[in-house]
Order: sequence, then C-alpha cells, then structure tokens
Amino acid sequence: MNERRERAISTRREFLRRSALGAAALGLAACSPAVPTASGAPAAAATPTGTPQPKRGGVLTWGQWDANTLIDPANPSGSASLEIIGNVLDPLILLDDTLSIRPLLASKWQIEDSAKRYTFTLRDDVRFHDGTPLDSTAVKR
Repeated sequence: MNERRERAISTRREFLRRSALGAAALGLAACSPAVPTASGAPAAAATPTGTPQPKRGGVLTWGQWDANTLIDPANPSGSASLEIIGNVLDPLILLDDTLSIRPLLASKWQIEDSAKRYTFTLRDDVRFHDGTPLDSTAVKR
C-alpha cells in the first residue's frame, strides 16, 4: 500500500474513533444531573405544590380519525360520532366495569309493558353548564 493511502485510512479510522469517543462522552454528560449536589449532603426535597384548580371556559380541540357527519345520540353516524357523544353527553344510566347497570342522570327507572316502556326519574341535583336544571323537557329534546 502506498503511504498516502495508508495515511488516509489511518486518518479515517482516527476520525471515526474520536467521533465515537465524543458521542460516548456527550451521552454520559447527558445522563449526569443538571445541578450537582454537594458530596455527602442529600439533595433538598422538592416543595410540593397544590392541586391546580380547574378553569371554566376555553376551547376543546378534538382530533378524530373518522369523519363524523352527525352528532345525534338517537342516530349516531359511526364510531367517531359515538366517541364524541360519549365524551360530551351524559346518559341516563350506564354500565359499570362489571357490566351492571348504574344510575347517572336518572336516580331510578321502571321497565313496563314487557320492556316496551321505560320510565326514568331524573336526579334533582343535575344542572347544565349554564346553571339550568335538568328536566324532562331537556331530556325529550
């Protein structure tokens, strides 16, 4: 091999070796704490902060993979509509984790006429976001 080629190979190997060492050093530096503590002294505990309070108002931006054409709980147009309805509207009753029926907006219900008629009693403490009480007129709409 000629001397020039040997030097090029050697230089290339040296460059790769130094690059690898530099990358390893940067990786180790990234793993070290940002602010070193005094040797032998324990680090100060972080001061706990209070639970943030919810804020009213704002805008909810929702990304959805499926196009929805209608948000109607009586006639959902697809899986996207069902997901939105489930996150925006509360049902009268729901299924819990054990698949038992539990009340939500209704406090009790009766099934009559061989399951052709359902009568729901609404909870008294339910209000819409504007303070309007929930009543049968709102449920029928």
